[in-house]
Amino acid sequence: MRGPGTLALLLEGAAGKVDGLLMVADKTVGNASVVQALTASQVKEGAALALSPAPLALGQQAGRLAPRPIHEKVAPGALAVARPEGMDLSFNPTAAKKSGPSCDVALEVLRFAARRDFAVKVYE
Repeated sequence: MRGPGTLALLLEGAAGKVDGLLMVADKTVGNASVVQALTASQVKEGAALALSPAPLALGQQAGRLAPRPIHEKVAPGALAVARPEGMDLSFNPTAAKKSGPSCDVALEVLRFAARRDFAVKVYE
């Protein structure tokens, strides 16, 4: 079986067996419901960290891009896919401590986020 449904099944089967998971938000890998499930809500429930696009920043970015086809006569298809301008980092220090050596990785991600002015939300 292939497709977004496969990933959801694999994630369900990995519960309690995986120390870390890196997931790229890509619709060819997982659908929106799978990607949304691996964000701040999962950190609240015990994941060590999640890095996700900031909803407010995405809305502001879309607001700046939306008028371009009308005012600048840019064809909508000519607009390049843009990286999210703002990111949120959700962090659970209690879960990070439980993961042993992975805690070092979590601290490096926090340093990375701080250097780039990402919003950091801490849950315990």
